[in-house]
Amino acid sequence: MEYDTTATHAYVDDPNLLVKTPQEAVGRERATIKFKAHVWKVGTLGSGGLRVILNLDQEFIKEMAMLAECQHELIELEFVATARDS
Repeated sequence: MEYDTTATHAYVDDPNLLVKTPQEAVGRERATIKFKAHVWKVGTLGSGGLRVILNLDQEFIKEMAMLAECQHELIELEFVATARDS
């Protein structure tokens, strides 16, 4: 499966440095993929693991592609969620 890796994301410490793939972000702690989402479902797996499913608006297709590439390449991510005003 091909993933759209044309999305670019800036680093907080250097906004002029852009990356096109998650592999380019490895080792740079401040690389981010930013999007708005709603939690659709949370649950547990038979193995004891946890699963969280998010709903993203269609405007975040590039960000979804970046997340899919991280899944494909087994790149571990750190998530921080901030509540937004409705």
